[in-house]
Amino acid sequence: MSNRAAKYEVLYKSLKKHYKPIPEPGERTVLEHLVYACCLEDAKYEQADEAFAKLQQAYFDWNEVRVTTVIELGEALGSLPNPTQAGHRIKRCLQSLFEARYQYDIEDMKKANLGKATEELTAWKGVTPFVLAYVSQNALGGHFIPADTMTLDTLVQADIMTESESEKKVLPGVERAIPKTKGVEFSSLLHQFSVEFQHNQKNATALLVFKDLGVTPKAKPKVAPAPEKPKPPKVDSEEPAEPVVKSVPTEAQVVSGKKADKSKAAEQVVPAKKEEPKKPASKSAPLKAEVAKAASAKAASDASSKPANPKKAEPSKSELKPGAKNPAGKEASTGKEKEVKKSDSKSVPKAAADAGSAKPKPEAKKTTEAKKPAKPDAPKAKAAPAKPSPSKASSKEATNVKITKKKPR
Repeated sequence: MSNRAAKYEVLYKSLKKHYKPIPEPGERTVLEHLVYACCLEDAKYEQADEAFAKLQQAYFDWNEVRVTTVIELGEALGSLPNPTQAGHRIKRCLQSLFEARYQYDIEDMKKANLGKATEELTAWKGVTPFVLAYVSQNALGGHFIPADTMTLDTLVQADIMTESESEKKVLPGVERAIPKTKGVEFSSLLHQFSVEFQHNQKNATALLVFKDLGVTPKAKPKVAPAPEKPKPPKVDSEEPAEPVVKSVPTEAQVVSGKKADKSKAAEQVVPAKKEEPKKPASKSAPLKAEVAKAASAKAASDASSKPANPKKAEPSKSELKPGAKNPAGKEASTGKEKEVKKSDSKSVPKAAADAGSAKPKPEAKKTTEAKKPAKPDAPKAKAAPAKPSPSKASSKEATNVKITKKKPR
């Protein structure tokens, strides 16, 4: 049948044959029709009646429903197939009404023009095309046939409308085929048929309606995941055109290969150390060099200025006998040589004293004092008593020797 109006008439007759119409609801306000329509969308009438009754029993008024969370509303609307979506629609509709009027009384819409009333309802958030058509039909007296997603899909299966027309959420040409007086009855029958078929596409009653229309419903194919493309087999290396003669490795090559393998394994196991940032050169480097130079100069001066060991000094002339040898292997000097050696002995301690009095350079001393940390003052050692110089001792002994050599009278 190509005529859409004729299809609606056949559908209406078949629905009346297999389904019972739902009686019109009792006295409800416009707001109650609005909330009930939010529960009825994509659900059965029995489920919507139970959910609507729970809302009226669980909450004091509609303002309490508005401030309730969607999760709590979903628990109260547990009888519906999609309680969360229904609770979201109800909450948004009540919030939009409160923001627009600051009250929950919209009974004045019944007396107002139908166009203005529907225009105001359309501006509210949460009001879907199904909710708008249901309120306009049952509360405002308009000629609308509410159609939810399940109804549109079923009519597409019945070959009454196309998929592109179903996207507009409106039944095309239904107002001309179905009179206004039969609108509520037709809507209830169509809603029952659509919900049962969508919940179970093998439902016997729903299939009888399709049989009267002369249409076989097309089951929706399940969307299967796309098959994976076969991957080509992995080839390690292409076959060479000519046979390759493998050479036997020598012992040196084997040993080097093992070492390389060990080094590679070590590189893989040992993690790379992070390079530490280089410390800037200290400013005290030149001071250290100066201190080292000063220390070496002081050591050299100390070595040159040390006097001869007094223990190893030559014995005095008085102690040596004539003809005796000193430790150095020399014979004792005569009387004439004594006077010469007296002058030499006097000059030796002077040179030693001059060498011992040499002091380090003041610059080196300053650098060492600046570099070395201050140490606690150590107790000063007692100075050893000064030993008489060998030159003075030898001169006294020489005078004594002269006196003893004089003959008594």
